[in-house]
Amino acid sequence: MKQSSFRWWLSRCAILCGVAALAVAAGCGGSGGGGGGGGARTASISGVVTDVNGDPVRGATVSTRDGSTTTSTTGAYVIENVRQDNLIVSAAIRQGNVLFKGQNLAVTFVGERTSSVNIVVAPERQLARIRGVVEDRDGFRLRGASVYAYGDALSSSRAITNDRGEYELAGLVAGIEYIVVAGGREFRSDADGIILSDGEARTLNFTISEAGDPSLPAVDDLDAVSWTSPPVVTRDPKIAGAIANLKRIFDPQPRRTITRTTVNGNLVEVGLDWTPIDSLELLGYGIYRARNVNGPFSQLDLLTEPIAGYYNDLDDSLRPGQTYSYQITTLSTAFPSTANSESDPSNTSTVAPLDDLVGIDVVGNPLTFVWDDVRDAEEYIVFLFDQFPGVGIDSLWSNSDAPTADNVLPYSGPALEPGRRYYYMVLGLANDRVDRTISTVGDFVAP
Repeated sequence: MKQSSFRWWLSRCAILCGVAALAVAAGCGGSGGGGGGGGARTASISGVVTDVNGDPVRGATVSTRDGSTTTSTTGAYVIENVRQDNLIVSAAIRQGNVLFKGQNLAVTFVGERTSSVNIVVAPERQLARIRGVVEDRDGFRLRGASVYAYGDALSSSRAITNDRGEYELAGLVAGIEYIVVAGGREFRSDADGIILSDGEARTLNFTISEAGDPSLPAVDDLDAVSWTSPPVVTRDPKIAGAIANLKRIFDPQPRRTITRTTVNGNLVEVGLDWTPIDSLELLGYGIYRARNVNGPFSQLDLLTEPIAGYYNDLDDSLRPGQTYSYQITTLSTAFPSTANSESDPSNTSTVAPLDDLVGIDVVGNPLTFVWDDVRDAEEYIVFLFDQFPGVGIDSLWSNSDAPTADNVLPYSGPALEPGRRYYYMVLGLANDRVDRTISTVGDFVAP
């Protein structure tokens, strides 16, 4: 799995990272970042919109110059039929009297989907921006350099320098500590850390030098998780919030994931996490996937984010009941020119998404929860709430300390108040809890 595997990526690498090196700016006009833009609209963009806590934002409007869409219950979006270009993708949602906004940059390609264009939204008054220039050690400004800003537990934001070597990163959140990295292929990156104030526009310039040819280490802690959850076609924000809340209760670590629909209209999400490699010679990561545990692995994507520690798989063919294995490689800024420019593969991480969890009900006296058995699920946990389980609401009771392998569970918690309405959700787990399927919200009135 060395650089010969990446031949079909070379044209993409030329656009993302520069052909042989970044171009020296000639001082001519143009806003930069454009890529033709007038051809057939056969590309697409997808990602996830979250708030500053990493929680998904449902019902946000996501738009580019070529169209718009609305985020799903998991905060996911897909915009189809966009041009090949460097496109600003904006997200906005109004909650009461407060407008939440954010943006990111998508580099699109003819006939392909650009994934992981994730956006963090915050109140408009809290947004800030940075701008500046990127130049080499001789003082020449560089066109086509990438600048990333990464806030802890947040999505990264990206900009590309224009013909004058200038960049601007807008939609950053005040009060967040960002690591800002500028670089590109065949250049060693330059990095800085900043915390912005409300409405601030700060100047931050970078000087990058020619890269060496280091042998970067391979990633050794790749982790993959899949979720299957109820469909978004209901467009019920209460249900969406409850699903997000149960994910938080079960796994407090935020994971950026992309939503896929099952044959039943439900959603399959797969996300990869790893510890980023700390090197200014890092260009990004090669993403590989196989249809079984032992391979063969095929290249899936080129992730040119040197500060990324997650990736969203974006294949529409992902289905429950199938096995998917992942590996990633580390790419240096010399990629793909030298034998050292791609590391050995990481460890292998495997998921097998579960089917939909349906048929939930409450029967009998004593109270008993029932649901349809899910193929391949190994254990189930029921969560009971004394109010609708929206964001931030913890469960009154669950059997998380003693999961059941059956699809029937008698209630064994504290006494319930007669005549009061209670709510519940069921979580199915498999493969050491890597694969997870979640029900919708059920309710009942206690006898």
